[in-house]
Amino acid sequence: MTEAFDSSGPEESVFRLLVPARDTASSEAATIDVGGQRWQVVAHGAVPLRAEAPDFMCVSYSWGDERVPNPFDPQRPMSSRALPALEAAIAALRQDAVWLDAACMPVREPARRPCLQNMGAIYAAASSVVVVLSPSASTLVNKVRRGEGVTSEELLSLGADDWISRAWTYQEMANSKDINFVAAAGKDEAVNGEKLLNAVGYASAQFRKAEQIDGYEFRRRYPRLDALEALIDDWFRADLADQSAYRIMSAMVGRTAIDPDDYFYAMVGAVTATPLTDPKDAALSPPEYFMRVCERKGDFSFIYSSDRRALDDAGGWRPRPALLPIIPWSSVGKRQEGDLQADSLRLHNMGRVTLGPLDGAARTFIDGWLKTVRHSLPQDIEDAVRETLFRAGFSGCGEHVETTSGLFFPQHPMDNARNSAVVVATDIFFNFGAPGLLLESAKSGRSRFRDVGVFVGPVPQVKEAIDIR
Repeated sequence: MTEAFDSSGPEESVFRLLVPARDTASSEAATIDVGGQRWQVVAHGAVPLRAEAPDFMCVSYSWGDERVPNPFDPQRPMSSRALPALEAAIAALRQDAVWLDAACMPVREPARRPCLQNMGAIYAAASSVVVVLSPSASTLVNKVRRGEGVTSEELLSLGADDWISRAWTYQEMANSKDINFVAAAGKDEAVNGEKLLNAVGYASAQFRKAEQIDGYEFRRRYPRLDALEALIDDWFRADLADQSAYRIMSAMVGRTAIDPDDYFYAMVGAVTATPLTDPKDAALSPPEYFMRVCERKGDFSFIYSSDRRALDDAGGWRPRPALLPIIPWSSVGKRQEGDLQADSLRLHNMGRVTLGPLDGAARTFIDGWLKTVRHSLPQDIEDAVRETLFRAGFSGCGEHVETTSGLFFPQHPMDNARNSAVVVATDIFFNFGAPGLLLESAKSGRSRFRDVGVFVGPVPQVKEAIDIR
């Protein structure tokens, strides 16, 4: 049973919650009956810090394609899965306050955009997050509850769940301090997140072993399971805010979103769980806001994006809005340290490599990495590296610059490498190398951005600050 929504209600508040309806509630206020109780939306003002937040749970679920009328916003249909997800979450975890997007997202500006920008803070402030999977996951959830192993068939079924590949899923799960899983198939008890993720992670590792495929082939055949593995790994790392923006950008590749802006809002929520404080931020475009948040953290790893650079950027280094990582592969490191100067960008802890033929140490390193690839590779080392990078998701032109320390593959074709320098990140790296930049050398000591690329070889040990004008 639902009643008409009163547009003069609490929609101007950025932070709203579903709570049991009071006897004093207006008869015109929107309410909904779930779990034998009537619920209504109430305003709580600005998004609170975690320590100051009321006790509430967030519901994480996939919207799917089917839409139904929304009792809380007649102008915006909601997912047909919203109310079943809410019912399953309330049945699994009896909570007196709930954040559900279909009910609690503000209807209009100026509250709607700040709410989207603060999604990470909302999920971080919640006392618990309940993930509602599709009904087909009921068997897996119940087996994990009983302590039984997960079969490959159940693992593949979970991998097909829409929840796995949502853009929002990444920040919703990674920001949760207490996560539980339930299937939208009835009134089953919730399963502790750590228990389920451990079981799924173990089943995934056994599946890869049985299939006898390397990580590159696993991603190609089972992209959703690969995304789930990355999500599990990041959740067990505890504080996602300690992960680089580059790693978060990589985790977004292949995920789905209803609105393209959702990718950036989800990444913002993963980069920081601190509530928005500057009203001017609400006017920024989602990509620009994401980069501004990263800059405030001193993390310029978004520079390692394969996108063309912004035309209005005098220095030529700032990416255009898409913000796709140069290679969407798992990386290690908290940030690319840097700071904005008056007329340049200074990147710290960069390794400068020397153009020239590969030395013995570099060749040994690359040979060792290629031996871990269970795939027939060309005999030529440059061709073998190129093919493996493409399998890992690199979208560059395929040309390379040879240095004594390794091979650098730029994103775009080069006329020549003369008067150019290759610098490599040392605080963000892969198991085979690191992202890097191709710069035009300048006598002033400041270099001009030319291109971004992937460096394959041992990460340089000597570090220096690089100024990019």
